Amino acid sequence: MEGSGLIREALAAGFELQQIFSLSEVPAFAAAEYYQLESELMEYVSSLPSPPDAIGIFAQRQLEADKTRLSAWLLADRLQDPGNFGALLRLADACNWQGVMAYGGYPDPYSPKVIRGSMASCLRVPVLAVSTDDLADYQNQGWRLVATAADAPASSLNCQLPRQLILALGHEGQGLGPELLALCDTSVSIPIRSGVDSLNVATAGAMLMHEYLRQHLDAQNAQTAGDL
Repeated sequence: MEGSGLIREALAAGFELQQIFSLSEVPAFAAAEYYQLESELMEYVSSLPSPPDAIGIFAQRQLEADKTRLSAWLLADRLQDPGNFGALLRLADACNWQGVMAYGGYPDPYSPKVIRGSMASCLRVPVLAVSTDDLADYQNQGWRLVATAADAPASSLNCQLPRQLILALGHEGQGLGPELLALCDTSVSIPIRSGVDSLNVATAGAMLMHEYLRQHLDAQNAQTAGDL
């Protein structure tokens, strides 16, 4: 975790701090090991354009789904861009969804770019790697898999999204793969002006996630979710 802000986020989320590298003489955080670095060395080991005030090394741990969150997951199909993946984690956290399911290859949830893209939401919402068999099991339990597709007949302006929702978002360039499209219960499109090719995956996800909240955020869920 690069920077004291992200270090505090990780500590608040219950992650174990193992090492701290700091520019200051007095470490700002308790840790098993502490090292004071010169600014030149901090700049060398950091992935940021400008060296942070501190770098914390934490033990990774598996995050469990939070049953108090809304009954909805994002499903990312072979997403490649760490910034997009981090943005989806941040959206899931902000909208109080369960987390992000990942199909096929996906960026490391704890890579520096995903951490920064998620603004530390990767520390609070889980990433669940799934196969088509896993998704079929979810469907057997009552979850409904909804695809996003430009040619879908149903529009996001007038569709009814299921309460137990898995919202599938496709690869940045190729969209959803045929195996996932075949598995989906239904598909939905977002109306955009003719001539515009597509929306960024995080933008499309945000628009549909807020539509879900509009439809399903009842009084009990509103109390759980906070001010959405």
